[in-house]
Amino acid sequence: CPFCLKALIFLNCAGLTDRFVLREFEAGNDTETEIRSLLAPYFDKVTFPTVQFAPGEFINESDAIIEKYQPLSSVKAADMPALRFHVETVLPSISELHRENMELKKHIA
Repeated sequence: CPFCLKALIFLNCAGLTDRFVLREFEAGNDTETEIRSLLAPYFDKVTFPTVQFAPGEFINESDAIIEKYQPLSSVKAADMPALRFHVETVLPSISELHRENMELKKHIA
């Protein structure tokens, strides 16, 4: 997920990765089903990335995660070259490909 990667790049560049337990999965596997079931009571729609920051308390959305954990870092997100590159080049490209894919699917159905 490009948004999970965005959050992970931030956490890595901020030196915070070791404060988190990362749970990775492939779309559609049993681990994803388990995680979605765990999160379903807390969100109208389960999305990733999601961080549990206290028992029963979660946030999702990469920007919200970056905002919450930015104060723990001595480096500002705007000053992280890898994060800037991802946000400025990779995410827009993926978003455009996703839009194109959705349009193509409309014509197939």
